[in-house]
Amino acid sequence: METMHIKGRLMIWRAARVAAVLLACSSLLAAAPLKIMPLGDSLTGVDPNNFPSTDPSDPIFHPLERYRLPLATLLHNGGYEFDYVGTMGFPTPNLADGDNEGHGGYRINWLEHGKGLDGTDGSGNPDGVAAWLDQLSAVNETPDIILLMIGTNNMWNSSDRNGAVSQLDSLLATLTAEAPHANIIVSSVPRTTFTAANDLKYNQFILDYNARIPGLVNTYADAGKKITFVDGFAAVTESDVRDDHIHLYQSGYDHLAGVWYQGIVSLPEPTMLGLLLTGSLPLLRRRR
Repeated sequence: METMHIKGRLMIWRAARVAAVLLACSSLLAAAPLKIMPLGDSLTGVDPNNFPSTDPSDPIFHPLERYRLPLATLLHNGGYEFDYVGTMGFPTPNLADGDNEGHGGYRINWLEHGKGLDGTDGSGNPDGVAAWLDQLSAVNETPDIILLMIGTNNMWNSSDRNGAVSQLDSLLATLTAEAPHANIIVSSVPRTTFTAANDLKYNQFILDYNARIPGLVNTYADAGKKITFVDGFAAVTESDVRDDHIHLYQSGYDHLAGVWYQGIVSLPEPTMLGLLLTGSLPLLRRRR
C-alpha cells in the first residue's frame, strides 16, 4: 500500500513538473518577439555608404527600407510581435528597426562564403551567413524566420549564372545546418525589364533560374527541413520595376511584402510538445 502511495505522489509530482514547464513555455511564447532575418542583396536592404561613388540621392537607394517597412505594417496589423535581426542596416524615420542582412551587389556564394569566398569580406573581416548568424547568436538574436531572396547578381556573367542553382543548393545546406530551428522562406527573384536587344537575354536568365528554385526547396522540405517557397517574381509587375530594369518602386516592395507576409502566416503554429522536443521557442508569436 505504501508503495502505491509513493508511486501516486511521484506521478503527481511529475505531472506538476510538466504543467510548470508547459506554463513557462506558454508565457515565453507569448512574450518573446518573433525574430525575422531578411537576407539577400540590394533588393532586401542597401546602405548608400557602401557605394561611395554613387550619389546617396540616387533613386535606386530608395526606399531604403525596401520591402521591410510594408511587411512591418502587415505584421503589426496582423497582431504579430516581431523583431528584425541582422548585422546590417540602420534606423530610418519610417522604420526604427532597420536590422537586416541585405548586402548590395552580393551573389549567392558571397552570401554563403563572404565576398572573399573564404569566410571574410576580402579584407579580413568575418563575412557570410555563418559569421552573421554567430554574431546574432552572441546577442541573443538568432532568427526564428529567415526571408531569403538572392540570385539576381548571378545573372550578369556566365560563370556565376551557370552555377547559380548549385550555389543556392550549397547556401541552403549551410543555412539549414547553421540555423536548424529557423523557418527558411525562399522567394524567387523579381523580374527584370531589359528592352535593349542585347539585354533581353537577362530577362530569360531570371525566368530560367526561378524555375529551378521550387524543386530545390522541395528537396530540402522532403528531407524534413523547415523550408518553404514563395513566388516574389509573380507578385512584381513590369510597372513596379525602375528604369534601371532591376530595382523596384515602392509598389514593387509593397507587393513583395505581401508575398512574405503570406509565407509567414502560412507557417504552422508551434506546439508545446514541439517546443519541449526542440528546446526552443521559435515560430509565430501573436499578441495575446
